[in-house]
Amino acid sequence: LVRLAEHDELTGLLNQRGFQESLATALRQAKDDHLPLSLIRFELDHPERLSERLSLMALQDLHVKVANLLRGESRDCDIPARLSQHGFALILPGLTLDWALPVADNLRGSLAELVGAGCRVSASFGVATLSREGSSAQRLKACECAVELARTEGGDRVVHLEVAAEDAALA
Repeated sequence: LVRLAEHDELTGLLNQRGFQESLATALRQAKDDHLPLSLIRFELDHPERLSERLSLMALQDLHVKVANLLRGESRDCDIPARLSQHGFALILPGLTLDWALPVADNLRGSLAELVGAGCRVSASFGVATLSREGSSAQRLKACECAVELARTEGGDRVVHLEVAAEDAALA
């Protein structure tokens, strides 16, 4: 029953609830170990176009492919999640921005290779990292802002925001 409450039924990834709990735990662990923690969040671009062009079954198949790609590109310690119909995230324990950005860019490139019924797949990525301070909510908000900025800039790109420890303490 707990698994059902914390995992997305279609993809088997953590859902929003499971993700929030895992992010809070990972952040506490990173603080205790004095290690960085990065977060990648992405939304598939043009979701309305995907919904128009793909049948429900094909769209679900695409989401499963994205989830499998996310699992395949992750380290054992990383935590992938599906946060919304077209939104995904990856918690990256121990990675600084310099390491998290290439992970996001590799995911972006791999997504471009997924094709569903003639639809090109792309996503807007946000990456946020914080060395020692700050909350999971602050990190998630930074990622969401970066995703929106990526969308504003046309999508199919990675945008990062670094949350300064001083800013995190004030937020």
